[in-house]
Amino acid sequence: MSVLEVRDLRRSFGGLVAVRDVSFTATGGEVVGFIGPNGSGKSTLFNLLTGVLKPDSGDIHLFGKSVVGQPTQRIARAGVARTFQIPMLFWNMTVRENLLAASVEENWSSVDRRADEVLELLELPELPELLELPELPELPELPELPELPELPELPEL
Repeated sequence: MSVLEVRDLRRSFGGLVAVRDVSFTATGGEVVGFIGPNGSGKSTLFNLLTGVLKPDSGDIHLFGKSVVGQPTQRIARAGVARTFQIPMLFWNMTVRENLLAASVEENWSSVDRRADEVLELLELPELPELLELPELPELPELPELPELPELPELPEL
């Protein structure tokens, strides 16, 4: 049985078709990547797979069951979630507070336990509550680049 099966997935925004008839199957232990230039529909595809967006047509099966229309948290619990390209820390919060924010699932009831598990895994169980994140060093000024010679104008062929 496939872990993830996508059939004829399509999503458009007005007249722009962002994902057109995408189909693929991924089995357990397989790594699948999507390569394309900016604007080719990669993020839209991931938003469809994770339930952030609903497809105009097509189906997404996870472990043999359709997940189209399911809430994102249910799809994430089943094993499909996304991360964003620019992970940011909350610089005005302590290390522990950042871990607490990252540990939220459905509610805040288990975040203390989950944060403690991460701290133990990192061998930092004695991390003080008020430990601040390190200050980033200032980058040195870069020297100015020399001017490039002007290229000659080439006629069109």
